[in-house]
Amino acid sequence: MTQDYDGNYEVIVVNDGCDPSTDDIMLLSESRWPNLSHTFTPLGTRNLSPRKLALTLGVKAAHNEVIVHTTADTIPTSSHWLSNMSAPFLDPKIE
Repeated sequence: MTQDYDGNYEVIVVNDGCDPSTDDIMLLSESRWPNLSHTFTPLGTRNLSPRKLALTLGVKAAHNEVIVHTTADTIPTSSHWLSNMSAPFLDPKIE
């Protein structure tokens, strides 16, 4: 949540229901960081890959042009991690 990034970014957490405390943690965290939001995968979803469903829901919730997908165990290596990950997609020289 403390990335040094030129422009808007948001962090969207998709709760797959594995940890019942996630919603409580997210509600507290969202009041601290306005660019943090969360959604969830519906319980009982059949015939769908839970991972693909979570990715789809996260993409649909996004408001920015570039999306960087990570997993819950991803740890940014620096405060410039997001800038480094998104730089190739924001370079006007690349078509």
